[in-house]
Amino acid sequence: MAETTTLTTFTLAAGEVFPPEPWHDIPERWHKVFRPLASAPGYVGGVLGCGVEHPERGMILTGKRWKSNERLAAFASSAAGQAYSSELAANSQSVPHTTQVNFFRSNMLIQQNGLWGSAAEVHTTDFPKGYRESIAGGLATVEGMVCKARYGGIDGARPGYQAKRAYQGAPLSGWVFQQAPGEATVDQAVWIHTWKSAERERQFKDSEVRTMSGLMPGVVRDGDGVEERSWPVEEYFEERVKQLGALGIRKEHYEFKRFLVV
Repeated sequence: MAETTTLTTFTLAAGEVFPPEPWHDIPERWHKVFRPLASAPGYVGGVLGCGVEHPERGMILTGKRWKSNERLAAFASSAAGQAYSSELAANSQSVPHTTQVNFFRSNMLIQQNGLWGSAAEVHTTDFPKGYRESIAGGLATVEGMVCKARYGGIDGARPGYQAKRAYQGAPLSGWVFQQAPGEATVDQAVWIHTWKSAERERQFKDSEVRTMSGLMPGVVRDGDGVEERSWPVEEYFEERVKQLGALGIRKEHYEFKRFLVV
């Protein structure tokens, strides 16, 4: 079952950085941004991501906090919702853009605060308009970049366990709603992978592989006359997304932190 999430992007002022947690040292104007959101009915908490490749980019991810689409809509149209939007716009160098993402998998990472301190990798994928309805179920079949090794001991080693330690849990995937006017010609999907550190992400991507003939649909095995091919896990993930009909994939990293309102 899909679960409601909001994803808001905005632009920080040049040179502005957020301090490490706890957040009591952030300027008062940022507390004013988050207070209306934090007190909204049906909302429990969220995380704030600062861009890695582009430090001026910010992202607010509310996760599975709204309980229902109706509560989210009620907040957006309320005085508190308008105050939140106004305060965020006043502190952003660009017009903040909020989308609703309905994730397929249970969003336990955000619910249990598993995104705090994570190096999150956000993939945004464009599909031809109308694909959201035609392949909605197919999106959930792309498992993302996860470990496939069994969790048993092999010569005293536990490769599956070590690889899994690279990430916080299974990635999230879902369709984007309420797109910006310039994006209305395509359907968009989002994947979020949460790595425990940039170094562990690199090590996992360098070492984890997939066998094309064993896992990719429509490709016969080596015993049937086709040579098997091992794919790096990131290439395999992107190829699976392209097989669904993706027009393009964009990715960027964010360092997520909780926001503590006082």
